[in-house]
Amino acid sequence: MFRVSTALRYLVAPILLPVLMLNGNIGQATGEENGAAGTERCRECHDYAPVDHVERLLMGSHGITEEAGFTRGCEDCHGASATHADAPRDVPPATSFGPRWKATSAAQDTACLACHEENTAADWQHALHMLNELTCVLCHDIHTEEDRVLLPEKQALVCTGCHKAQTTGIHGQSENLQQDPPCSSCHNPHNHESAGPQMQANQSLGCRHCHDLEGMPDDPWASAKALEYHRAMQRPGHTCLECHSGVAHGDAAEPPLRPENAPKLGK
Repeated sequence: MFRVSTALRYLVAPILLPVLMLNGNIGQATGEENGAAGTERCRECHDYAPVDHVERLLMGSHGITEEAGFTRGCEDCHGASATHADAPRDVPPATSFGPRWKATSAAQDTACLACHEENTAADWQHALHMLNELTCVLCHDIHTEEDRVLLPEKQALVCTGCHKAQTTGIHGQSENLQQDPPCSSCHNPHNHESAGPQMQANQSLGCRHCHDLEGMPDDPWASAKALEYHRAMQRPGHTCLECHSGVAHGDAAEPPLRPENAPKLGK
């Protein structure tokens, strides 16, 4: 089983924790108010397999109930859908994510933002994904015990579904894909996709997945100039991109240092 390093746990925890720390009044779909049908009524139709997609949702983080002190239900995301429950073949849920019926991108995201706008998706309105009308559920699957995009060892499988150029992995070394850091260690999918802000926030976490930044200033194979730059990197506010911009997904044969991007030391 993939062993998550301390650095990666630091990365993934902020994504997972907000789900587990929701307010106790959120998500109480009881079927007694707002024309709700209730999860149990939904399962009358949707619980049609030994491990149905609804059952998997209830087993995952969005299905935690009594032990967490709050109740979650289908209508937390799909809205009060008693009319759909009365005529399921003719009337869509209040908010549908497809495939038969599909609400607008904004409506789909609103269901997610109702809980996550204050934490994980606080900057979603500035995200290139949102501006291109890519919805939360394009990457996230909550009808599962484990959302692949939140698992470091599987995240790239989701991202490269669209970002085909990155299928060769870090430094173009496709043979080492399983050892690569998750994409979100350098990119924030809930904000602008540029790697700079994310790497600034986490001190180049993606690079530190493989490279020992503390040991680099003493690397016997590095030039005197490189040693000087690596010592400067120990100061707050620097990222590896200042010298190595574009090399993470570049050709493995390219030199790791781009001199035109090298900062002036002493700043």
